[in-house]
Amino acid sequence: MPQLNSLRDELAAKDAALRAAVGDKEAAVAGLSTKMAALEAAGRGVSAEAAAALEKKAGGLSGQLAAVQEELQAARNQLALKDKELRAASEALSGKLQESKQFLAMKQMMQAKSQEAAALRKRLEKYEPQSVPSADTA
Repeated sequence: MPQLNSLRDELAAKDAALRAAVGDKEAAVAGLSTKMAALEAAGRGVSAEAAAALEKKAGGLSGQLAAVQEELQAARNQLALKDKELRAASEALSGKLQESKQFLAMKQMMQAKSQEAAALRKRLEKYEPQSVPSADTA
């Protein structure tokens, strides 16, 4: 029987060691669970702060976008105004060119030379008749 008692004592010691190990394991699991919960709560807090910061940044960027779009529209309006002024100046210069003394003198001289050339062709026709009629006689 002494052998039986020693086996019982050994079994009791192993049972106590097993219960202690299970208790330590349960305590470790509980500690890990509390740490996980704390980390999740902290993560939610950080993500909420990050989301708020991102929303604030997005609001600022949308304001900047609106300002840039207004500047672009103002630049387009200025460009259209300058284009209109350029066309008006070009038309004014074109009209002034045709009314200038030099242009009118050149035009009168060209008309006189054209009439002179037509008269010379008419005189030449007496000596060298053309088979094709001249555009000046029409």
